[in-house]
Amino acid sequence: MAGFTEDSEQAQAYQNYKRESSKRLSHELVGKAAAYQANLALNEHVKHRGLPDSPQKAQQMMTKIASAFVDSEVEVKGLTSVDKQRAKRQAQQDINQLTAMDFGYIAADQSNRTTM
Repeated sequence: MAGFTEDSEQAQAYQNYKRESSKRLSHELVGKAAAYQANLALNEHVKHRGLPDSPQKAQQMMTKIASAFVDSEVEVKGLTSVDKQRAKRQAQQDINQLTAMDFGYIAADQSNRTTM
């Protein structure tokens, strides 16, 4: 799996998010869940179509997916517009932490020379 691992903070947030659907959710939890959901969607894309042209393109795709996830959850979960913006910012921060190696563009032995 490229990007976030199944035991990452984002994956744990996603699992917590699914469990706490009826409670008031923090923007941080929603943002991390959105980043992980975007990661899952990117991995599905890679499985069927291969890697996007660049790590930057992969990040852009993930950001758009995470943003759409947050937008849909605002409607379902009743988040405020402030929570919505904070959740998107959290997702963007998490996505920005991923490197070219995380996306599978470079091998681990080359990671000291190239990052996003």
